Amino acid sequence: ESLKDGVFTSSSDVWSYGVVLWEMATLASQPYQGLTNDQTLKYVIEGRVMMPPDNCPENLYWLMKRCWQYKPLMRPTFLELVTDLLPEANQKFSTVSFYHSEEGQEIRGGASAGMVVTIPPPTVVGEVVGETTGAGGETTPLCITREIEDFSLGSDDEENYKQSSGSSKVSNGSTTTPNGYILARPNGIKTTKC
Repeated sequence: ESLKDGVFTSSSDVWSYGVVLWEMATLASQPYQGLTNDQTLKYVIEGRVMMPPDNCPENLYWLMKRCWQYKPLMRPTFLELVTDLLPEANQKFSTVSFYHSEEGQEIRGGASAGMVVTIPPPTVVGEVVGETTGAGGETTPLCITREIEDFSLGSDDEENYKQSSGSSKVSNGSTTTPNGYILARPNGIKTTKC
């Protein structure tokens, strides 16, 4: 949704976090290796996801795939992600983290009513649709998930999008999203395509 609409939300940040997890599991391999920016955009919009990295634990790849759910409302919140990762945390985490602080517990208590139900790990991983070879000769398999059934936004999704996509003007005349990202540039500001 961020690539199509230029709107950045916590849900799009969760998607990005899934990519960061993939990069960490591959020791900083380039995601979507071998694809141009336009090809990556098409790949993601079609509901395709990266295959699990070599030797990646199933529960970590399951977490990545939850972050890459096509519909933003189906993605976990960061609070849910922390909860899912708690069993992997060391003892010190419980004494120094915001999550376990008094404020963190209050926030968790207030957010629990609106939390999305945790989805069990998928049994179908996906189908490899191609492999790309990077400059170093490494291959990155890509796949299309079979867990995504409907790419259209439901009425609830559209209403949430309308509520979160209001815009405002900044002093230079640019239109911005509610979270401050510039959508339109005033005349005279040029950009270059990367």
